[in-house]
Amino acid sequence: MGQGPMPAAAPLLLLLLQLMFAAWEKVHFDSLKYRDGS
Repeated sequence: MGQGPMPAAAPLLLLLLQLMFAAWEKVHFDSLKYRDGS
């Protein structure tokens, strides 16, 4: 089943990418909200 480290790392990489994107979106949205409020 093991065909190298890639098949096992792929889902982890995808999850990391999703997490990074979500965090960036949250920061971006918060900064936008802050600018709108002030």
